[in-house]
Amino acid sequence: MLKTVGNPSTRFGDQTINNGDVVISTAGKGIDFSANTHAAGMTSETLTWYEEGTFTPTITCATLGNLSITYSAQIGRYTRIGNRVFINATIVTNTFTHTTASNGLRLTGLPFASNGTSNNLSTFSLYFTGATKAGYTQFVPYTDPGTSFLLVGVSGSGASNSSLSITDLPSGGTVAMIYSGHYEI
Repeated sequence: MLKTVGNPSTRFGDQTINNGDVVISTAGKGIDFSANTHAAGMTSETLTWYEEGTFTPTITCATLGNLSITYSAQIGRYTRIGNRVFINATIVTNTFTHTTASNGLRLTGLPFASNGTSNNLSTFSLYFTGATKAGYTQFVPYTDPGTSFLLVGVSGSGASNSSLSITDLPSGGTVAMIYSGHYEI
C-alpha cells in the first residue's frame, strides 16, 4: 500500500507503474543514489542520463589527399549511461584507394566527443583485416581527448610505439574493422 505523508509528492514504500514511463522533466536531474555508502573519490550519486542510438563510423586520416572509400557496411551502436558511452562499430569497405592521403588513421563518427582532459584516454578492442605494419603485432584504438574519433596505436616486441597510418592500409584493397569499448565524455 502506498502511503503519502505531508507533501503529496513524498511517498514511502515501493512504487509500481503499471503503464507508462518515469519521465525526468528537468535537465540534470535523475535518480539519486545518495542513500548508498560512497567511495572516497565520489563526485556524483545521481544518474542523470541514459540514451541508446546509432552512429555512422567512417575511416579517414589527418591528411585526406585523394582518399576515396566506398563502404559495404557502416554500423555503429551506442549506449550512454551518465558520462560513459559504450560503442560497437563495424566498418567494411568495398573500395579503398589513396595515393596522396597520409598520416594517422582515424575512426570517426563517435556520437559524443571524448573527455577533453589531457591524458584521459580510453582503449578499445579491435578485429581487423586489410591493415599491415611490419614488426607490429598489437593494434589498439584509443580516444584522442576532446575529439569524436579514435586513433589506432600500434606496438610490438622490440618496436617503439607508433600509430597506424592511412598508408598502412592497402590502396585498392578492402578493409574491415570491428571495434568496441567505452569512453568518458
